[in-house]
Amino acid sequence: MMGTWFLATSLGNLIAGLTAGKFSADGVAQMPAGYLHIVLMTAGAGMVLLVFTKPIRKLMVGAE
Repeated sequence: MMGTWFLATSLGNLIAGLTAGKFSADGVAQMPAGYLHIVLMTAGAGMVLLVFTKPIRKLMVGAE
């Protein structure tokens, strides 16, 4: 469980670093499109998790 925690933290830091690395003072007008991309990717990941909720619960029979 702790490994998953550290993996999620490291991936979040990687994505934040890549996003910040693309920032430049001249390209401020492009930032809303970049943030929209982040929002759409997050919403897509949430939808995938919602789709897999029932199959995962079936695999966890007896677990609380």
